[in-house]
Amino acid sequence: MRTSQLAIDQIKIFEGYKDKTYLDSVGKPTIGYGHTLNVKDGMTCTPEVAEGWLKDDITPCELAIERLIHIPLTQGQFDACSDFAFNLGIGKFSGSTLLVLIKKGDMHGASLEFPKWDLVGGKVSDWQVKRRSWDQKRFLGLI
Repeated sequence: MRTSQLAIDQIKIFEGYKDKTYLDSVGKPTIGYGHTLNVKDGMTCTPEVAEGWLKDDITPCELAIERLIHIPLTQGQFDACSDFAFNLGIGKFSGSTLLVLIKKGDMHGASLEFPKWDLVGGKVSDWQVKRRSWDQKRFLGLI
C-alpha cells in the first residue's frame, strides 16, 4: 500500500513549502515539504522537486508500516499512520501504544491515541493538534 495523493496533499499543507533551506523546530536544516536528508545551507528547490523528495521521504514510513502491521488496513488508516510516522519519526511510531492497539485490531482504541501526540518542544502545539485531528479523522474514515 502507498500513501494516497489526498494524504500527500495534506502533508504538504501541514509541512508548508519552503523553496530555501531553513532550520526546523529542532534546528535541523530543512527544505521543501519537510525534507531533511543531505540538506545544506543555501539550497533551493521548486515545488515539483519538493514533492518528489516528500514522496521519497515517505517511502521508509510506508515500508515500516508494512513491516510492523500484519493485519489489513484501510487506505485512511494507512494514510494516518504514514503521516504520523513521517511527522514524528518511525521510531516513535514503532514504540507507540497506537501501534500496539492497531496490531491487536483495536482500531477505536488506536484512534484515541492520535490526540495524545500534540507536543512540540514539550509544549502543546496548535498545529500538532490540527495535524493529529486530521490523522484521527482519516484513520476513522471520516475524511
